[in-house]
Amino acid sequence: MEQIIELAIEGGVDIIQLVEKKRDYKYFLKRALKARELTMKLNTPLIINERIDVTLQTHANGIQTHQQASAPSVIKEAISNRFIIGYAIDSVSIIDSPEINAVDYIEFCPKLNEEILFDIDSLYALRSKTDLPIMINKDIYSGDIEQLLNAGVNCIAVSTSVTHAENPLEIITQIKSIIENHKKE
Repeated sequence: MEQIIELAIEGGVDIIQLVEKKRDYKYFLKRALKARELTMKLNTPLIINERIDVTLQTHANGIQTHQQASAPSVIKEAISNRFIIGYAIDSVSIIDSPEINAVDYIEFCPKLNEEILFDIDSLYALRSKTDLPIMINKDIYSGDIEQLLNAGVNCIAVSTSVTHAENPLEIITQIKSIIENHKKE
């Protein structure tokens, strides 16, 4: 994990999000503390997925929740404005929920039976309904990135593309280059 984080940041990743869905609290906290130490050293924000307790104990920069977990309004009430709050949604219609008022960004990941379904028209519809930063999380390869950016995506999660790559630094550098070139246009 530490090597991937270092390579990611070296390649230009702007934020690290730590996700542990199947591990117990102690294991997750141990990894989160290591990740936080490293991200602080490298001056990169750390977002913890779904765990307020781990977010608080590590002094991470933020937390991301989703529709089936803690509501953003509950998290905001518990932590005030000390942390960034992200909200993973699976439908454009969720943007009309009052919960959106408590978040700093949206992760858009429409799913059917755990398989992420990507529809560029949904991204355009989501962008038309909000000014919040939108993150997309899917198995991203360089061919998809320009289309996502054109649809109004602000942040691209590159987890699987990087963690399963033979050369993670090459993938990160390639993706970052596409994003930077898009910004110039």
